[in-house]
Amino acid sequence: VFLGNGEEWHRYRTLLNKRLMRPQQAAVFTPMMDEAARDFVSYLRQTRDHEGTVTDFQEHLFRWAFESGCTALFSQHLGLLSEDPPQLAKDFIDSNVKVLETTNTMFVIPPKGHRALNTKAWKGHMDGWGTMFRVAKELIEDKMKIEMERKDEEGEITDLASYLISKDLSPKEVLGNLMDLLGGAVDTTSNTMTFTLHALARLPNIQDKLHDEVMSFAPDHQAPVTQEQ
Repeated sequence: VFLGNGEEWHRYRTLLNKRLMRPQQAAVFTPMMDEAARDFVSYLRQTRDHEGTVTDFQEHLFRWAFESGCTALFSQHLGLLSEDPPQLAKDFIDSNVKVLETTNTMFVIPPKGHRALNTKAWKGHMDGWGTMFRVAKELIEDKMKIEMERKDEEGEITDLASYLISKDLSPKEVLGNLMDLLGGAVDTTSNTMTFTLHALARLPNIQDKLHDEVMSFAPDHQAPVTQEQ
């Protein structure tokens, strides 16, 4: 959907819009997203030092964004916010960081120049993308195998992978669209959250208003956020 054009792009975009752009449909992801957010808060509490400082905060946000994204795509948590996260997910996060770092270098010298000279930045960039595609492909193929086995079973569709498979797309089309979403969701979500938290830290009055609004939905500080809320 990110790299397509014309009728092909419109077809994929229309399918995904029905799940991602309609509030009622997107709300289906709320309970598992809320669970990932709670896990992230617990994870940060365990990660901070004796002075209460969390270092490498951007990396931790990458973990949270990837974990949250997987709940929407596959209806499952990968355990990135646990004490011993799976190597597969850690490889994806590390590669995502590598791609972002080398992308900045590509803005200085055009990619064609890096490719012709086979620079360190180019090799790191391609290695990062290669690992991201490998991890995403493995996750998606595992999900597709499960869904294909139970394709004729009735039940509510709660994730994007199952939704795309139900639309009779080819395995290649499902794989391509989910890979785009997984690869594009981590840095955009984490960077947006970084800016949001920075703005809230600088504007305590707005932070208080947001806190009051959140507490109006969860007055006991424990109630999980539901789809209805």
